[in-house]
Amino acid sequence: MSVQINEDRTSNNPRHRVTDQGMGILKQYLAAFVASLGGFSLGVSLGWNSSSSESMKNYVNADSLALGLVGGIFNLGACVGLMLLPFVLRAFSRIGAMMMTVPILFLGWSCIVFAGQTVPLMLFGRILCGFSGTFCVLVPIYVTEIADRRIRGCLLALFQVLINLGIMFAYLVAELTELEKTIWLYSLICTVTTAPVAFAILLPESPTYHLLTGNENRAKISLQLFRGKDHPELNSEMEELKQLVAIKESKQVSLNTLREKQVRRSLFGAFGLMMMHQFSGIGPFIFYTLALFKVSGSADITSSQQTLVVGAAQLVSSILAAVLIDILGRKVLLVASSSLMGIFMFLLGWFFNVQQEDPEFADAISWMPLTWIALFFAAFSLGVGPIAWVLLGEIFPVHVKLEAAITMAVLNWLASLSLTLLFGEMLDGMGEAKTMWFFGVMSWAGAIFTLVFIKETKLRSLIDLQDGAVGIPEDSSEL
Repeated sequence: MSVQINEDRTSNNPRHRVTDQGMGILKQYLAAFVASLGGFSLGVSLGWNSSSSESMKNYVNADSLALGLVGGIFNLGACVGLMLLPFVLRAFSRIGAMMMTVPILFLGWSCIVFAGQTVPLMLFGRILCGFSGTFCVLVPIYVTEIADRRIRGCLLALFQVLINLGIMFAYLVAELTELEKTIWLYSLICTVTTAPVAFAILLPESPTYHLLTGNENRAKISLQLFRGKDHPELNSEMEELKQLVAIKESKQVSLNTLREKQVRRSLFGAFGLMMMHQFSGIGPFIFYTLALFKVSGSADITSSQQTLVVGAAQLVSSILAAVLIDILGRKVLLVASSSLMGIFMFLLGWFFNVQQEDPEFADAISWMPLTWIALFFAAFSLGVGPIAWVLLGEIFPVHVKLEAAITMAVLNWLASLSLTLLFGEMLDGMGEAKTMWFFGVMSWAGAIFTLVFIKETKLRSLIDLQDGAVGIPEDSSEL
């Protein structure tokens, strides 16, 4: 039996309606923030590798292969966690799946803390910590299901803000501890950051989840919680959610699903976004930020202090992106971000070229590496970083959203793994300058891809995103 939301029983006082809807918006922000705490844990794990690699080399006696594995195997753990996610979500809710990561992450960090010079135990710990990569799918899906379309972009962008906050936390702790001699203490402090993920237990399930489980009354209560009982679009939005669930339940995902034009186009667009995300070079740069500063020998501050500058730059930029995304839109920020990243990579490559040909002049402009790397990270966090995950929650038809989002996230982590393992070979074979120029070209290719293929999703409702070509212009091709 259909449940109708009775708007007449609530107060007709305009002030009451404003207050009620304002509380609904506040609850959306709080829920998105708490869900995105998984991103904070993920960011700490990413930043840990950059800060600890030198100490592992000097004090744990890890060779270059072991260092590469410690950096890259985290990505493998993310892929394993994501591939297990569909099975987990058959038995547990979105919130339940988030909670399941807590003991896994604690166990992973514990292995790292007690590993000492036992590299295999450290590798196992890094694999388990990689399960935090599942938040790249869990958070966008959950937030998309609770968000009002007017602030959906901002709420989804909070995930990247928390990732960058986690990276900044790892850099800061590394600077404040005697990392070279106490990597176990550094890892122990990082372990504590897993605890906030457990706050997910306080989150209400989304209206969509309740509809999928056949509980329309709970779906109504959840929607009222996130919108306010007096929201003027409450009934119409409830009907839209019911339509989305009906679409999902009426279609089974199989190989035949790929025959649907909208599915093919959304996969094509998402694949391009994931490749933009990784082939900009962001993965190796995050994992090896400290090592890059040691190679460049830049500025008058220590390499560890330079990582703090980078961390602060990307944190501030990601906050700016969250503010602007529902004003300027996804496409504008993506194009601006990719274009700026390409410029800063070319300038960094030019510096490395000068360093080889004219060391004395390079010493005079030693401020450049820190400047260009910090601006590169800031440009990434302004668009490509957050919007790749934003569109992962928006771009797919509802009946393939989970499977498609997981597939794209796995490809993202595999690309990151490949580039992380090959980064040293690229530097040795191509040299620092050409490696940076390669990433610059790829960033500009991403900007062109966005201009040609990606369609704006700002302010569009979820039901509207099922019509036409999600993310791909209708006249682009018969993909």
